[in-house]
Amino acid sequence: MKKLLYKTRMFLAVTMVLVVILTSCVGLVSAAGFKDGIGCVTCSNEIAPSYSELYAAVHAAVMDWDWHLAILNEQYGVDWNMTDTVEDQTDSMIRFLAMNNQEAEQYSDDLFENAHTIVSDQLIAMMFCFSSNTLVSSDSSTWDRVEMIFLVDNLEKQDYLHDYFDLKQIVNHEIGHALGLADRTDDQGVIMYYNKETCTAEVATASDLQNVYFLYSNVG
Repeated sequence: MKKLLYKTRMFLAVTMVLVVILTSCVGLVSAAGFKDGIGCVTCSNEIAPSYSELYAAVHAAVMDWDWHLAILNEQYGVDWNMTDTVEDQTDSMIRFLAMNNQEAEQYSDDLFENAHTIVSDQLIAMMFCFSSNTLVSSDSSTWDRVEMIFLVDNLEKQDYLHDYFDLKQIVNHEIGHALGLADRTDDQGVIMYYNKETCTAEVATASDLQNVYFLYSNVG
């Protein structure tokens, strides 16, 4: 009887560990990432100065991620960092841009050979991933460059465009996508939670960072 009880407890303990591990990895199933790893993620902030809060939020979010990657450096001995000071913007791994809906539709139509893209009123950012200058899918491919376009019309409609703290949370989330993390639905306390209105994280959390490490620990 004691042996049976012991085995039952061990089974439950192992099961709980597996549940924790699987839960912490939610968001990695369909995502890929930078094909050469993230030794140094170079970013260029090409937001027009007239969108002052968005420009400042991008800069702050890049610094947030740089600080969090430093934590991974300390924990795992990896050498990852992020910077938004690049001399040649065309060579940056993540380019941040801002466009109104009409500009964004034209831009995406050009990328997809005049496919007549319709920009949804709820969409606040568009991410285009490139591998050797070829547009690739973020669901199944790796990439070497990302263009992150913030839709200023929709940000304004949803009262985000002039709110620095809302914008910083949004940009932190979008950087996670650029790194390869997918949306999560299981934990509203992580930055990659899919619903901004109920997300309680303002920056990447330990769980988000663990997923970044799992995604890139064997890359590069």
